[in-house]
Amino acid sequence: DVRPRLSEIQMPTLVIGATADRMTPWKFSQYLADQIPGAELATIQDAGHMMALEAPGQVAAAVFRFVMACEVR
Repeated sequence: DVRPRLSEIQMPTLVIGATADRMTPWKFSQYLADQIPGAELATIQDAGHMMALEAPGQVAAAVFRFVMACEVR
């Protein structure tokens, strides 16, 4: 369990969570984003645990935005 060490992460971090994920509920994605300094949370609406297959456009767009923002920093 590395939860106590999440605040030590110093890299740009994107957390992606899906609202209909029953294996890893969205609240856990929110927790990660809250605990990792500067983390960005992308929420994929109406997708489950296989969000990359269920909503590939939304996932790709979130990753693209994050990578582009990292290049600007």
